[in-house]
Amino acid sequence: MRLLSIKTENFRTLEHLDLTFSKDYCTISGRNNAGKSSVIRLLSILFRMHGPFPWTSDEYRFSFEDDRTQWAKEKLPIKVTFQIELSREADSALISFIEKMVGLKAKNEVVALDLRYTISEDDIPKVAVTFDGNIPDEKSAKEIDKKIKDSNLLFLYNSTIRHDDIFYGSGRRRMFYDFIMSEHEKKQLEDAGKSVERRLRQLAKQHKEGLNTMLGKLSERFDVEFTPPDKFGTRHMPVGINLKDKHVEVPLDDWGSGTQNRTQIMMVILRANRIRTTALLDDKITPIIVIEEPESFLHPSAQSEFGRVLRAFSQECGI
Repeated sequence: MRLLSIKTENFRTLEHLDLTFSKDYCTISGRNNAGKSSVIRLLSILFRMHGPFPWTSDEYRFSFEDDRTQWAKEKLPIKVTFQIELSREADSALISFIEKMVGLKAKNEVVALDLRYTISEDDIPKVAVTFDGNIPDEKSAKEIDKKIKDSNLLFLYNSTIRHDDIFYGSGRRRMFYDFIMSEHEKKQLEDAGKSVERRLRQLAKQHKEGLNTMLGKLSERFDVEFTPPDKFGTRHMPVGINLKDKHVEVPLDDWGSGTQNRTQIMMVILRANRIRTTALLDDKITPIIVIEEPESFLHPSAQSEFGRVLRAFSQECGI
């Protein structure tokens, strides 16, 4: 999947915007309050259905009052158009889904997809879709929009926000990161987890018998039951990161903020690439990576070097 362009009318500071993206690595720069974060908000609305927590469920949805251009005197509707390019090789799952909804097979291996949103004061987004020159009905357009959102295709990294989980071990704080696994790898871990769970139940039974014996000597009898963790060791797989330098191995969270930030950005790209390369053909949709990086986070002498490495790394991963 490649995002080719975004057009907006009456969206926040982007009162009139026609933004075209390059086909691989793309950077957006500008002064403060120029609308860079508004572009990222549009991507979050398109590619994400929900926020990371229950209380942020509405964070990635259009809100007419919050998202309209505030200085406009008339309350004109918000209009946003996304132009996307799909590849049958990289996005077979999404193309197949849309073909079923439209009832037609795309003519070429690379297919154009346009999504147009209109949001008025009633706050109900109206979506229209054009796929390979065909215009699906309103119901199909909504299903296509939902499919894209449910696929969680956006890997958004903001250097000013923590993205890691924190665990405490050996009396010290450590940061851990999610490791992306294919369905086959998840199945292998599930099988191993079941073996661990069986062993835990055996140990729990031994402790249960001993504790029941002691409790049975009391005037009031109690029975005790131990319950091991459900599906122990599956699905969610946190990993720690250590970096080596001159024969010294140091946890990532003990390095400087610049080294941490660069490594975490690389991790985002690797996680997205794992999804792209390990998915089965029927599940394959290429994700999009967005890095929101304040200019003050990189010294000018480092910006060009890191940008060069990041671009080369992204192209090598095919994202």
